[in-house]
Amino acid sequence: MNYIRIQLRLPFCDYVESHTYDENDPEFKKLLEKAASAFEQLHTKYRSQIGGLYAQLWRAKCLEETGNIRKALDVYNELLQHSDPPPTLRTLQDRARHFRLICLNHDQRKEYLLVIHEAEEWLETAQDRPKTSTGLGIRWELARAQERRSKQADV
Repeated sequence: MNYIRIQLRLPFCDYVESHTYDENDPEFKKLLEKAASAFEQLHTKYRSQIGGLYAQLWRAKCLEETGNIRKALDVYNELLQHSDPPPTLRTLQDRARHFRLICLNHDQRKEYLLVIHEAEEWLETAQDRPKTSTGLGIRWELARAQERRSKQADV
């Protein structure tokens, strides 16, 4: 597991470095695409292990941030299909859910009611997980969806 974790750090460095550039800078997209490709290779290599699933999660995040919302949602949905997950997979799924809600709130999708429904359902069943940083992110996406939904109703 440590070996896989270390391998995940290199493309994650590219992901983080991409955020040192403006989103309109070609280097931003180039680094995200490089990271996505490396994450995809790691997922292929370790697809049956939790490290491979994390590689898939971060590949989807790179896709999302390059504007490929539909493909990112497909990956997040796939990661969320595992039922009754062990704690390590549940942590990954919580993060996938957070990233999924970001996609659904995106201007390309504007699925605010779905975000509200899913976030509230997660908050009801997540026990103590809403106190985590991922839980706070889910709460934030819920608040964003509620605000945007209310602005739609005003129009």
